[in-house]
Amino acid sequence: MNSILAGDLEEHLPHAELYCRSNFTFLTGAAEPEDLVERTAAKMYSALALTDECTVSGVVRGHLAARENSLHFIVGSEILLTTAGGTAFARIVFLAQDRLGYGNLCELITLARTRAPKQLPGPGCRCRGQDHQSGASGGHAGLPGADPAGACSECEVAVRTMHVARTWFTDRAWVLAPRTLALGKEQIAPMCSPSLKAKGRSWKQVIGELTLIDSQLSQVTWRDWFNLNKLQLPGRPRQSFDRGALSISAAADGLGVALETTRFAERELARGDLVVAGEYEFQPIIRENHFFSQRTNERQVEKVKKFKDWLLKEVHGSVASTHSMKAQTPAPRRTTRKQKST
Repeated sequence: MNSILAGDLEEHLPHAELYCRSNFTFLTGAAEPEDLVERTAAKMYSALALTDECTVSGVVRGHLAARENSLHFIVGSEILLTTAGGTAFARIVFLAQDRLGYGNLCELITLARTRAPKQLPGPGCRCRGQDHQSGASGGHAGLPGADPAGACSECEVAVRTMHVARTWFTDRAWVLAPRTLALGKEQIAPMCSPSLKAKGRSWKQVIGELTLIDSQLSQVTWRDWFNLNKLQLPGRPRQSFDRGALSISAAADGLGVALETTRFAERELARGDLVVAGEYEFQPIIRENHFFSQRTNERQVEKVKKFKDWLLKEVHGSVASTHSMKAQTPAPRRTTRKQKST
């Protein structure tokens, strides 16, 4: 990453978004480049790379917004590689490191667009496997992706992409492994004040010595988390709160470690009041939550009851289809949340 993030950053946080598509990737992206930049800056990321498919049309707007928000901005693009016969076999995200790299990237995009069939939907961009050789020494930083292409499986595409990257970019290529949360899924992780991390010691050494904070209403327990990470649960008494917000507040005040969804603590994490303990050492709990809200006086309305029954049935089917993926995590919670009538 250091070779990409040129220049000194006053505040370097250990995260930069290096694969991001805006609404200039038609039929895929939805957000304006300016909105992506503002959101990235609000989350206190180190940098943002705008990598629309086979285009740099949004980089001017993104660059201007990034300059206003003091965000390090990287120009890039996602290119679909094909064989001489037109068979898609790999996707690579190119990041320009300097002006020469930007020029090579634009040249590659022009070449790819002129070769693409006019009837292709979306950007319509295809590049032959050898086309990017001319840019290999001109400032491109290869960032291979593992997106499915054509009739190939994800594993096949990943292997082919890594082969291309190793062949043409040697030590300037990285494997991109997107990790996204689907709608309704949450990441449960231990969070605490950064002041609790002892210097020179790993989180695995420290976590058992810190005060653990319980949230009484949570269906995920510290035992679940310790078992998932194959650690021994300390037997000493723990602090307990009846609300997740109180647990988060106590952790931010340095009173211990709270096990909560990171969505509850977005503001505290962005400000630096909290950190995810052992983010790169521990495995988080991923669970699926669905909430159904209704007014109290509509509880017996027939259409509301039917809709709720249908929704629970759909959720149950979704959970059953992914049961094998969640064998080590607590069962998903289906909660009916009531609202008082106004």
